[in-house]
Amino acid sequence: MRKSNWQVLNKTCARLNSLLVACSTLIFIFMTPHVLATTIQETPYALGVKTDVFWYVSIPDEMHLDQLPIRSHTGMNFTFQPVAFEISDNLQVSLDLDVAFVSESFDYGNVVWSSFFAIGAGLDMVIRLDQHFSIATNIAYMVSSYSKYLSPSNLLRVSVAGELYLIDQKHILSLTLPIRYYYRPDYHSFSVGVGLKWQLTGIPVIREQL
Repeated sequence: MRKSNWQVLNKTCARLNSLLVACSTLIFIFMTPHVLATTIQETPYALGVKTDVFWYVSIPDEMHLDQLPIRSHTGMNFTFQPVAFEISDNLQVSLDLDVAFVSESFDYGNVVWSSFFAIGAGLDMVIRLDQHFSIATNIAYMVSSYSKYLSPSNLLRVSVAGELYLIDQKHILSLTLPIRYYYRPDYHSFSVGVGLKWQLTGIPVIREQL
């Protein structure tokens, strides 16, 4: 009986810790672009959307007793950028709101990993290398769940993406090549994708409203 009580207590503490980490991460993500922008005078901002499709690789843990060292899936990600601050000519920091879907794993033997979806927010930083290329880094906190039944789980996603500008004016269109690492409590995974990103840039900020 005592062991059962301790197990309940440990699970409760783990959930509270996860909630604290989630709240702290989201506060950091939402506040960082605003703090950076308000410290620099006359900072214009942008807004935009991006989407990509990707090959997703799950790495089973020992507990899964899987026959394969990896499991392959396909997936799709959609991102809305409600605000992206242009800190300088070569640096942009933005808030990302993400929705992602990963399909079931490809069939092998009697095991198929379930499909899942995830929603969350991320902090994106784009460093412009020249007139044609840039590098983007992103860290996002997401909540994921299997598609067949609700099972909320914390998901931390870190990504690096190359961007090739196709149209570079007030409206920017670029080809993106994102590489992502996903951390979940029960396993790790990676993805490689290709997508498009569109932004409307150079929107002036009314300082009194910040």
